[in-house]
Amino acid sequence: MQTLAARMYRQGEPDVLELESVEVGEPGPGQVRVRQVAIGLNFADIYQRRDQSGPHSEVHFPATLGARELERSTPWVLT
Repeated sequence: MQTLAARMYRQGEPDVLELESVEVGEPGPGQVRVRQVAIGLNFADIYQRRDQSGPHSEVHFPATLGARELERSTPWVLT
């Protein structure tokens, strides 16, 4: 399955975000695949993109919070 992903390979202004087509495989044993249906952008994401410190954990991709729906599950996954 193909999807679009906003990726960043360096810190900076909004132009460091790159929209790429990526392949999403089937989940393996004990894994799930979720679809992001809505995301929020807040200053924590902006601080991370700019490589500025703040009261936030270091995360290597934007949009860590959002509304998700379970798309596919494998056996032995508690939902």
